[in-house]
Amino acid sequence: MGCQSTRLYLFFEAISRKCLKTFEIFNKLLPWMMLFLIFDAAFFTS
Repeated sequence: MGCQSTRLYLFFEAISRKCLKTFEIFNKLLPWMMLFLIFDAAFFTS
């Protein structure tokens, strides 16, 4: 039982670490996406 749960924990830890990495990248890109959307809206409304 202990061995199985440890393996499961490591599996989830690997997934969460991968998600965290993706989230970091998304966090870096988000301001640029927001800027792009703002400029896009300003360009099309004028």
